[in-house]
Amino acid sequence: MKNAWWRYNSITSGRRAMQTEMAASSPGHYGDRTGNQNGGANLRKLPPGATFKVTKSMWYFAVFFMVAVGVDVVYYWQGSDVEPNQPQHRPVPGYQIRQRTSSHQSTESASRLDSDDQSSPATEWSTKQNAATSSFLMANPTPADFSTTRVATNAVFDAKALLRSYPTDALNSFFTIKNAARSSHYMLCDTLELHIEARDQHNHVKQHGGDYFWVKIFNLASHSSQPADEIIDHGNGTYTARFLLHWTGVVSMKVLLVASSEYAALLGELREAAPARFAYNGKFKIGNWTEIMPCHITKEMYLGFLEPERSRGFCDFSDRRLGYPWFCLKPRNLPCSSFVEHMGSLTRSREYNTLLFQGKQESLSHRFANIKQIGTTTIEVKNLGNRKEMTSLCIDKPLPVCVPGVPPRPPKSVAGFYHQTSWHSLVCSARDFKSKEALRCLQGRSLFFYGDSTLRQWFEYLTRRLGRTMREKRLTTSPIVGPRYAYDKAHNISMLFRIHGFPIRNRWLKVKDVAYAANEIDNLPGGPNTVIVMSLWAHFTPTTLQFYRDRWRAIKGALQRLRARAPGTLVLIKSANTREPRSPDMSNWYGMELDKVMREELSGEPGVTIIDVWDMTLSHSTGYRAHPLEVIISQEIKMLLSFVCPVP
Repeated sequence: MKNAWWRYNSITSGRRAMQTEMAASSPGHYGDRTGNQNGGANLRKLPPGATFKVTKSMWYFAVFFMVAVGVDVVYYWQGSDVEPNQPQHRPVPGYQIRQRTSSHQSTESASRLDSDDQSSPATEWSTKQNAATSSFLMANPTPADFSTTRVATNAVFDAKALLRSYPTDALNSFFTIKNAARSSHYMLCDTLELHIEARDQHNHVKQHGGDYFWVKIFNLASHSSQPADEIIDHGNGTYTARFLLHWTGVVSMKVLLVASSEYAALLGELREAAPARFAYNGKFKIGNWTEIMPCHITKEMYLGFLEPERSRGFCDFSDRRLGYPWFCLKPRNLPCSSFVEHMGSLTRSREYNTLLFQGKQESLSHRFANIKQIGTTTIEVKNLGNRKEMTSLCIDKPLPVCVPGVPPRPPKSVAGFYHQTSWHSLVCSARDFKSKEALRCLQGRSLFFYGDSTLRQWFEYLTRRLGRTMREKRLTTSPIVGPRYAYDKAHNISMLFRIHGFPIRNRWLKVKDVAYAANEIDNLPGGPNTVIVMSLWAHFTPTTLQFYRDRWRAIKGALQRLRARAPGTLVLIKSANTREPRSPDMSNWYGMELDKVMREELSGEPGVTIIDVWDMTLSHSTGYRAHPLEVIISQEIKMLLSFVCPVP
């Protein structure tokens, strides 16, 4: 028994000594993982003449160890270009919260991290943010962290407050038609009201509001649908959804629970406390030598298994003029100037979100869930008055012309509704365009699209649909980020698409092709024949609201400078759209919150018009997609052309 104990002790001591020696030889080493500055001098030693026997289990351990090291090497060189569903074969270190004080770096090791970084407006932005909120940082990992995953999140999320009530349960919640007795006596332009009651898993009525619902009415036969004009939260677990009835026939209803109030609260806490929830990779390359390093808007990004290398420092690629932050972990052997490619890292993002949601995801999060309907399920809408269906739009005066400055939607109303597959705007007098009419509308104009892939759909739709004279010039740039250029010599039309700049979540793309929208706008001459179209939202859901505000404020400054030198430039903003349920960092609740911020920042800005596509995608029968189907894109383009050419 004594000899067996000595064998075990010698094996573990030898393994610890080897780990200490490897750590001491790595760049930026300041002691071993347990904080021992003596390089493992306190490890237990073998007595003189002691030997140990190599057993079968030891051979198994050696094979397992080599396989694990091989997986790490492959992951390092490939980044997240492996299959997203490939299982991870390495442990994820524990995560802890460090409270920030008045300075950006609160520890000696953190101050060393920034010793060779130049100050910039982006760094100052990061400093202010970290001083105001708690930030997630990887603590120095210990052996226990590699055997058990731990996340200390209660200090940030106030778990006791979140757990005072059970989350809303779609199976027990329900909705009914108010005044169901008159279900067959509704007339065109009447108001329909639905009563929604949120209940928890114990079938108890919720005692507070805050649940996020999508509510719509529809008629499949006439291809009609619209979202609720208004959803009133009564603060006691009940809600009222109101609709103005715009078409005749049988009307059905649907209520979808998108996020419970508890889940929405957790998402809100995560958004501000963990501003780097999605992960990104940067490829550094010179000749045949390549290194892949994590990148993000903050140096306090999640590094995964590269966490021990944090002390090496970061490359600062921030735009100092705009104050946009962007950092990458310094490569081991290559200079920062060798940064050539960028991509999103699904693998590391999932690791991070798993840590953030540990112990909470099962009880709070859920996929979209329909709420059951009780009682009468449909109503019949009749036209008994002297109104002509689809001409009055249930308004007292004609709609205004689609000119700059028109609000994106009327108060307490949706932006429009579908009938016979066509979108009928309640904002302005939109009209349909055939190909020849669209060409006449755009003749002599230059269109510049700056945004994400949902705006790239507009560029691609026009390139395909404007006829044979419109051609896209094939460039060597990435089709994802652009720049992409299309032109029509016969009608003197040119179009350019370019993505908005970091953060970008796509596959590998060239860094030289990435440009910030504000800088691009500053380089445009503008004028009455120039149309700028923008949409920024899909890649910003994993960031803080303040970061998103700062992005729009810099763009707004560029638009103001453009208006000063070229007053006649038309500027159109495509709003966010609904999407399929995905990972928490891409939640529709985040998208809705960003859309509100965009509208607030651009409210009252002269010469800027918001095209509301949120309502267009929320109510359509094809469902929810980040990239809507062409049948929806065609109606979005209809609104675009109506603003470019408001008069036939």
